[in-house]
Amino acid sequence: MPIDIETLLPLTVHDVEVRLAGPDDADVMERLGAGLNAHQGDPTDHLTAEVIARDLCGELAEYVTLIARVGDSDVGYALYHTSYDTGFGVPGYYVADLYVDKDYRGNNVGRALMAVIVHSAKRSGRRYLWWASKLWNKPAQKVYAAWGASSETVMAHALFGEAFDRFDADIEKL
Repeated sequence: MPIDIETLLPLTVHDVEVRLAGPDDADVMERLGAGLNAHQGDPTDHLTAEVIARDLCGELAEYVTLIARVGDSDVGYALYHTSYDTGFGVPGYYVADLYVDKDYRGNNVGRALMAVIVHSAKRSGRRYLWWASKLWNKPAQKVYAAWGASSETVMAHALFGEAFDRFDADIEKL
């Protein structure tokens, strides 16, 4: 976790309050995570409140999770972690999730979340944010371009389930 993130939050940016998620936010995160996963066509039943409390908000969390609030409603979140770019030789953050409830899109909620991450990054000696979007998500890509984000064609890869297990089994063969 960045050294200063807890001392920075909560912050209000563009009338959006951004705060650090904690164990008491597991139900909120479950709802927001399900919203992101449904929007992207991913499973919505794996990210439970119990998993969130353990992995994303517990003492050993390797990620930072921020929640955006407008008025009395929690309407978005960002999940990020440290990263390093060997091409430029600089540290940064990888934003794994950026989600805003449909009814609040276009109201600077995502921008407020990203502004807080950049604010933390700069104060932690980091020099960039990196994130990805699905190829079909043209509305999000239009927003990112308006923010000044560069884009490039990238093919993402992942190992899950049996494929993941096969690589672990290779160790026994060595």
